[in-house]
Amino acid sequence: QNEMILEETLEAPEKANYKTAVVERGNFTKEVAGSGSVVYPVQAELRWTEGSVRFDEFYVTSGTEVSKGDVLARFTTEENQVALEEKQLALERAQRDFTLGKQQRQAEAALNGLSSYEARIQALNIQKLQSQYDQYVYQTEYSLAAQQEEIQKLQSQISETVLVAPFDGIVDSVVSFNQGDKVDPSQVLVTMYASDRLLISAEDAEGAYRYNMPVTVQIGNNDEVETYTGRVISASNILPAALKQGQALIELDGKLDPALAKRKVAVTGNDVDLHNVLLVNRSAIKKDESRRYVYVLDGETVKKRYVVEGENNMSTT
Repeated sequence: QNEMILEETLEAPEKANYKTAVVERGNFTKEVAGSGSVVYPVQAELRWTEGSVRFDEFYVTSGTEVSKGDVLARFTTEENQVALEEKQLALERAQRDFTLGKQQRQAEAALNGLSSYEARIQALNIQKLQSQYDQYVYQTEYSLAAQQEEIQKLQSQISETVLVAPFDGIVDSVVSFNQGDKVDPSQVLVTMYASDRLLISAEDAEGAYRYNMPVTVQIGNNDEVETYTGRVISASNILPAALKQGQALIELDGKLDPALAKRKVAVTGNDVDLHNVLLVNRSAIKKDESRRYVYVLDGETVKKRYVVEGENNMSTT
């Protein structure tokens, strides 16, 4: 019996088809973007604390540009005002008394139908009365002049009761007052800020902004947008926990037009900026429990290598 010999046919294994990602050196950046606002670091809340006063007049409104020493408001001092009114009344009475006193003394010196002897006696009396009259007029006029001088001094003091700007700047707000209202020493009358320096405050709740980080700032509405560059001068990640306020302060490289200060502010920058680092697509990173690894294809051999993942974005690590 002939034995049937079966010929064994071996199938070659399928060639592995790996989806690969290339590891390469390059630069990695990660952008942060958010809104902001214009702030003025030098501000002042102005009050009147030099005694009891009543409001007279404001010389500025919100938005007024002022120079150091400009008068912002004028007041009347209550004590001086009362003293002024008293002295003005006293002066009026003294002037009336002076007028009447001169008339009486002039009447006493009149000669009406006297004999020659009596006339001579009366003439002597007249000379005496004239001397007294001149002295009276001199002393009274001197007293009236002194009173007028005191009144002018009080008027000057009242007119100098003013609130002035402590520096060059722009008035932010002015309290509402009626003429004659009493001014409380604790009440803020005018708020203003120095116009020679402004900063951009950017929202930074996540602490993404870094000290000295370059940023781009766009200010404006709709199609009217101005672009500026600047740097972060204060960030949450360099402040003690007690002082963190969820914002970063940015100083612009150029000068901002104050007219743009109330407009929309957008800030962008790279919170991560790495150079000459190994980069790979994030899909190549696998996770084994708490460790991360990649498969490295070495010729026909696949090797598992654990890695430490650094900064990443949605596509690259």
